Amino acid sequence: MDATIGQGVFFPQSQPRGSRMTTTTHQSPADVVIGIFGGVSATAEALGLRPSTVSCWRLRNGRIPSTKQVDILRAAAKRNLHLTAQDLVLGR
Repeated sequence: MDATIGQGVFFPQSQPRGSRMTTTTHQSPADVVIGIFGGVSATAEALGLRPSTVSCWRLRNGRIPSTKQVDILRAAAKRNLHLTAQDLVLGR
């Protein structure tokens, strides 16, 4: 997308017809896990934790404590959920 600036105002130029803008978003490890399990409460229940504990992972820059990572992988495998060790460290 091209843009012009006029008198301190940003004016995006229109896209040619048929073109698509793509944006890539990155999910933190916590967001990946919580999304795959189906929410904070479902993740907490699957891991035997309080929902507040799982919710706090998002506040830790999306990082999951290393002490919980093996438990998460086991719980995901038990439920046939696609989750990798890389997801727990890097996100998606």
